[in-house]
Amino acid sequence: MINEIFAHQKLKSELRPSNVVRFYEKALKAQKSIVNMEKDHLDPIKQLEFEFLEKSYQIKMLFHVALDYANEKQFAEAYQVLLKL
Repeated sequence: MINEIFAHQKLKSELRPSNVVRFYEKALKAQKSIVNMEKDHLDPIKQLEFEFLEKSYQIKMLFHVALDYANEKQFAEAYQVLLKL
């Protein structure tokens, strides 16, 4: 079934998962710098929100890394990445 999903064609360059991963890496970096700037003035609820967003970005990055492997028909590698979720 997985072979059928990716059999017809690879994703176009602007839709490649590696481009999405770069976006999430930049978002994660920006998120961390916001937390560092406000760490002395952060209330516990806001801290929890930032931690949730950080984990969310990391999970989305792993998903897109796995998708990139699958797009290259490296299904074993994609599976290994998905196990980290």
